[in-house]
Amino acid sequence: MTTSLNNHNHQTRLLLVGPLPPPETGQSVSFEMLCHEVVNRGVSEDIVDLSRNSESTKPGFSTRRLVEMLIILSYFFVALLRRPDNVYITIAQSKSGFMRDAVMIWLCKLLKARVVVHLKGGNYNGFYAKQNPRLQSFIRLTLKQVDKILVLGEGLKAMYDFEPGLSTKLSVVPNGLPIDLEPMKKSIPAQMSHEPIRLLFLSNLIQTKGYLHILEALHILNNAHSRRFHCTFAGRFLPSADDEIPLSQVEAKQHFFKTVDRLQLNDIVDYVGPVSGKCKWDLLEKAHIFLLPTKYVNEGQPVSIIEAMAHGCPCITTNFRAIPDLVVDGVTGSLIDYGEPNQIAESIANLTSDNAKFNTMSTAVIDRYQRLFTRTAHLERILPLLLGTEENAVLESDTGIKN
Repeated sequence: MTTSLNNHNHQTRLLLVGPLPPPETGQSVSFEMLCHEVVNRGVSEDIVDLSRNSESTKPGFSTRRLVEMLIILSYFFVALLRRPDNVYITIAQSKSGFMRDAVMIWLCKLLKARVVVHLKGGNYNGFYAKQNPRLQSFIRLTLKQVDKILVLGEGLKAMYDFEPGLSTKLSVVPNGLPIDLEPMKKSIPAQMSHEPIRLLFLSNLIQTKGYLHILEALHILNNAHSRRFHCTFAGRFLPSADDEIPLSQVEAKQHFFKTVDRLQLNDIVDYVGPVSGKCKWDLLEKAHIFLLPTKYVNEGQPVSIIEAMAHGCPCITTNFRAIPDLVVDGVTGSLIDYGEPNQIAESIANLTSDNAKFNTMSTAVIDRYQRLFTRTAHLERILPLLLGTEENAVLESDTGIKN
């Protein structure tokens, strides 16, 4: 049972801090959704955009990042002088990002604004462990100043075990699809059909998201199975701090196509670059199975998987971070080990070996999406926490995702 969102106090003033598109990422479109909803509810708001011009996910300091941070903090300070009742900040899990977040949190504390911070990743404990004892102490002290810490899944609460005093501040808010979408059930082509089974990788092409392992799996399928497959890769090639083979953006793209050539996959693989809007939805409508075999260090709960669920696609992914809250192994897809092309190939073969079984799984995918990960479900969880009215909200008690 859920509560209506139409009864929030319209006199409340909010300050929302997070990244807006472009670029279009799971985090930016989710933040944009929240901003739009707050405006639609008639709540007074100010928005500070955290989007960066740099696309690299590698950590590090640069003059450009310093200038961007100072500009963001100046906008934040001006907005804070309007005395918002509640401040919502999507926090980072890097040293430079934390320093920015800390300035904002302590300014809120100074002006007695209620603070809700939201981590859209799953590696805060990893970030914390790398810092020296003095900075660790400051991180703990800073986080104690906030009123709520939102995480993407129940299992991610453990990220904050380094400070037991934070346990009462933690709440779970899973991601949701940023738009209202009518789900569509999928069925695979008949065994004798010339139509290929369509696979889709839709995310930034970061090595630890497993796109090279997918290529290896396609090579296995191509040699061992009679079914026809076609796999589309969509997204930007991006370097990351956890790359297994350090490559620039250009080198990573070249390496991808060289691997396609080496494995003789040119007829069954295509790369379409970054997509958004109608192009993205068209790819999801055509896809039968979604692939994201990830262990990316900053992974949290990929919105791309939720987009695939809304389109009835079973997902082959990893038992990593908050992904198991999305995908139920053997029911709505497969949870595999990272770095195992054979498991990817086996999962694809198993999912497509029985049309009736696939149809049942696609139905289960849609049911799980509609119960837990719609736009409405997400907003019904986050808005009461953001506005400080959570004690009046009755959330679903049988979802399998605990708050």
